[in-house]
Amino acid sequence: MRKLISAVLIFCTCVFSFAQEGSKLIEKYVKGNISDKTAAVREASGNDAVWLSTNAISFVLQSKQILKNDRDLDGLAVAAVLSFPADYIKTTSLQNRELILDNFMGLFKSFGGSTTVQTAVLNKTLACKQSFSLYEFSSMINTYLVANDVSKLDPGLVKSMILFLEETGNSESFNVIYSLRSNNMVPALNNELDEALLILLGNSLNEAVTIIKNTEFSQAVDLCSLFFAKKDKISKNSLCNIAENLISKSILYMENTQSLSKENEKVLDEAVGILNEFKWTRSADLLVSYFKNINVLYDNGMYSEENYIRLIRSLNTVSSVKAVSPLIETLSLMNSRAETPGSVPGEVVLAVVQTLGAIGDKSAFDVLLATTYYNYPEKVLSAAQLALAELKW
Repeated sequence: MRKLISAVLIFCTCVFSFAQEGSKLIEKYVKGNISDKTAAVREASGNDAVWLSTNAISFVLQSKQILKNDRDLDGLAVAAVLSFPADYIKTTSLQNRELILDNFMGLFKSFGGSTTVQTAVLNKTLACKQSFSLYEFSSMINTYLVANDVSKLDPGLVKSMILFLEETGNSESFNVIYSLRSNNMVPALNNELDEALLILLGNSLNEAVTIIKNTEFSQAVDLCSLFFAKKDKISKNSLCNIAENLISKSILYMENTQSLSKENEKVLDEAVGILNEFKWTRSADLLVSYFKNINVLYDNGMYSEENYIRLIRSLNTVSSVKAVSPLIETLSLMNSRAETPGSVPGEVVLAVVQTLGAIGDKSAFDVLLATTYYNYPEKVLSAAQLALAELKW
């Protein structure tokens, strides 16, 4: 605190020359009580406002230790912060801007019991964000949110901190915001938390991936669901990395549980769609492994036909040649069941046949030829014949 007050006094000396000699408002401030000082700060403009706001901040920081929780002092602090001329902050020297920001941070820390003062500091700092380097300030807010029971803080202050981090936060902020969301600390502000996560994701992909890898599967699905719902706001690289890691996590989950809820299936289908849309061939091996696990669920009636068909067709775009072997195995199994009428959905067989034809690998010749001899619908038989003609020799 002594270091902070010394910095304030140095700054006061630097800006003193700006004050208009004999200013009535400065006289009012110097002679008056706290209420008079507040009125003078509010009425000031130009150079007077710089001098009065700076001196008022110095005064409240020193007086806070004596007066503790005092409404009049809070009012002066708010007036000093909000009245600080933005134009001056923008045009003054880097050294002065650093001192101003240090003072704002000092006010936020010192007035921990005053929501009004802390909110005013956040709003003023955010309004002048182009003039400051806010990494340290954001780190301070991160620490504040972690150190306090957020559920017991004023909701308006918490909202202001979330909005502050949304615009100025770092990768650490992403983890802090996610923790608030996943622990349901402020359910009334979930929309604000979601929006902050989306904005911060741009510089926090590694943090998001780490969460997906290390959290419970249901929580990973929930986070990815948020990102997929707003995918138009997220870069291709981030989306595909998130989709890839969710699918990877789902493979282990399915191997352990042999099940998948409809909600999880929906989100995973969206993940597959993203990889397909952006032709994310890096995930070729992963998608083949995923397909093998989904085969088991589909055979047990635990995966929808519509999504299963979409997954099959995506194998041509993402996995291509690597998908040939599991597709051949799948078609062979379907052929073995085709003797029983109605046991194999025609649309599923059609998807496998057309995908094999599109890939064009000649190793599919035998199974495609065999398909033409079974009692499938005409469109399946025609597709098998066309697929045979498309094979590359």
